[in-house]
Amino acid sequence: VCGIGSNDGLARCWGHAHIGVLGRPSDPDRDSIVAPVLAAPPLRSIVANQSVTCGADLTGRAICWGGGARNRGMRALPDTAAFGPGGLIPWYARTRDGTPPFVVVNGDDNFTCGLTANGEAYCWGQNGQGQLGIGTTEATTDVHRVLAPAPLRALHSVWNSQSQMCAVTTSD
Repeated sequence: VCGIGSNDGLARCWGHAHIGVLGRPSDPDRDSIVAPVLAAPPLRSIVANQSVTCGADLTGRAICWGGGARNRGMRALPDTAAFGPGGLIPWYARTRDGTPPFVVVNGDDNFTCGLTANGEAYCWGQNGQGQLGIGTTEATTDVHRVLAPAPLRALHSVWNSQSQMCAVTTSD
């Protein structure tokens, strides 16, 4: 479980520390303690899953940590969680030039989507069921714009299906 500190914007996580999702090495004696993710910058949104935690930093970049981030095509990602001096080393999504900043990031253990202030959604990761909404079923390590018929105002992933993303359009 993770939340964002109201005073400093830092991610604070607690619970089962499966492959680095808490932003620190697992320690059964300390996993229940709410602690900041020191290696991550201040965030505006956060979503925690079984094998990866992702958020949008204050500049709108998508950032993830945890061993499951490799499924998202994160930059320079190792196969397992990497820990540096301040805890876990976070990884940023590979955006293309011109990708607008994200105001919120959501997803599950296999894919992630970000929503921009103007209602555009961008997704990356596994895509076997077309969950990225990009017109194919091929996985991608790059961020792609979702082919939505209207601007979106909210994203919600169906966590346990690992193959669906739902959104609310501004015309709803």
